[in-house]
Amino acid sequence: LYRFQDGKGAVDYFDEKGHALKKSLDRKPLEYKGASISSKFSSQNPAVVYEAPIGTKVYASANGTVTTAKWVNGYGNYITIRHSSEYSTGYGHLKSYAKGIRPGVRVKQGQVIAYVGSTDSSSSGLLFEVIKNGQKVDPLKVRAAIGDNLTGEKLKEFNEIVSEIKAFINENKPIQNQETYSFTNKYAKYKAYVEKDKNIEILENLQTNLKRRLPRNIAQAIDDIEIKFDNKKTYSATVYIKHGYEYNYKNIAYQIVQEILNILMAEGRSPFHEQMSVFAHVSQKVKGVTGQNMVNPFGNAFYDYTNDTIQWEDWKRGLFF
Repeated sequence: LYRFQDGKGAVDYFDEKGHALKKSLDRKPLEYKGASISSKFSSQNPAVVYEAPIGTKVYASANGTVTTAKWVNGYGNYITIRHSSEYSTGYGHLKSYAKGIRPGVRVKQGQVIAYVGSTDSSSSGLLFEVIKNGQKVDPLKVRAAIGDNLTGEKLKEFNEIVSEIKAFINENKPIQNQETYSFTNKYAKYKAYVEKDKNIEILENLQTNLKRRLPRNIAQAIDDIEIKFDNKKTYSATVYIKHGYEYNYKNIAYQIVQEILNILMAEGRSPFHEQMSVFAHVSQKVKGVTGQNMVNPFGNAFYDYTNDTIQWEDWKRGLFF
């Protein structure tokens, strides 16, 4: 893969022919992943409304450019984001916009763009739309792969840089795993990098940033967390929760899986299209009757790429060493 930055500062990943690494849309772009649907998609209501507390963070569903950020009748504060020549998304019933969000601004998948507001006098939530070629489609059924291939002058500049990289590599073998070579073209506007394997970099990102990115009520419930990947397609988190938070173990697991997915997608990976597995195994450390350390298992949340959802699996309860 080659990392390419255009003259406006937008960064994405491409193969050597300039074809974009496609990313799937986040179909529930909310901090609160336990949000239920209060209004389904229909011809009369061509959007999905997720119930969520006022102030809940709203994320960009995929990389793109903000095209609307204003008050619209029927929507309240409203944002639209163009993701490609084919797809856009819309976000309504917003309390407020995140700092810096305005038309023309580039946003990345998982970036906070706004906060949930009221849908009426008695409820709150996010109105979420997916627009395909100008027509609104059901966000729960769409199988969108987002990412524009390079064309024109951008493709010409990209090809020149790829040629420079290949020539440099041939003159400086061997390449060490995780080593990155960077080049800037004569206009100093575009950059490209060739990377051997991003998995270690992604794992370090998860270990450093995962707990910090979680909602405060989830992060404070975690006693210990360990993240690993078994191969290039399986990331797993072993999570131990503190005593007193047993009631919330499922939500904790769901939030951790979703945040791992957000980080993976922000790193240019597409869990749905790459058929990746993500797990969060939730347990609790306890003391046995003789004082030995034991573990009380609850279960695990896991990402099911076959239908692009997060699911729960109970474990057989019982203490073990």
